[in-house]
Amino acid sequence: MADSKYIFKTSLIDCHVHSKSSHDSWAEPSDIVRETLKNGFLGAIITDHVDIADEGTDCLFPAYDSYRNYCSDVKKAIEAEGAYDGFILNIGAEIGESIRNQKACEKLIKELPLDSVMGSVHKIYIDGRDFVFSDYRFPELPEDFVRRVVVQYYKDVLETAKTSDIDILCHLNLINRYELKFFKQDIFDDELGEIIREILAVIIRRNIALEINGSRYSYGAYMPGPELLKIYKSMGGKLITYGSDAHTAETVGQGFDGARKMLLEVGFDKLYYYSGRKPVAYDI
Repeated sequence: MADSKYIFKTSLIDCHVHSKSSHDSWAEPSDIVRETLKNGFLGAIITDHVDIADEGTDCLFPAYDSYRNYCSDVKKAIEAEGAYDGFILNIGAEIGESIRNQKACEKLIKELPLDSVMGSVHKIYIDGRDFVFSDYRFPELPEDFVRRVVVQYYKDVLETAKTSDIDILCHLNLINRYELKFFKQDIFDDELGEIIREILAVIIRRNIALEINGSRYSYGAYMPGPELLKIYKSMGGKLITYGSDAHTAETVGQGFDGARKMLLEVGFDKLYYYSGRKPVAYDI
């Protein structure tokens, strides 16, 4: 390979990046490659949304579309950009609500050579209906209902951690983004703390990584923040990935500097990324 015009600026491999195959992104895979290189990151993983339906496999289409785009665009873009040796651009999937349809998840994982499988919860079933968090303004809802939503969210995350074939648990306390105390991190009491500790125990036992999600870094918040990281570390947790949750090419890697500082202060000196569904450590 010819000498590259790019140099490493950080060790970051952003493990949570969305492209145009996600319903809420228009980012071209080639632009993701270009911006990752321009910012001097070591690499990224394209993890488009797969929002699981209760039955059938039509919900898997975005993942297959993402994989086709990845195969057709990414390698060409890397070559065109003259990327340095060692640059990493892998393919994964963010499976939302995997507990709804495990057979569909199994089909996806069997048929696509994914480097990482992420598990997340963006909606719950409550009072006989689906409740999609982003469709509501939580401060306008009754507090007792919001409380039930929060508790059920963590219960669904726990079930995801227990039963789903995933490598990374995404934005553990995502519900804090919507809950009454906007953009705070690590909100939990005795009841929630018990569930969260069980979630952490399960992912440690199953060798599932905990994601540090930087999508709200501009508000001074990460998902999770330092308090939950301290608990995770005290329980023996080691596997941590960083994900910007970027939905545009320009925001790949957003928030990494603050996350790195937070991790070092808690006592972590390594992060992980996934290749062939195996964790690979790197120094931060």
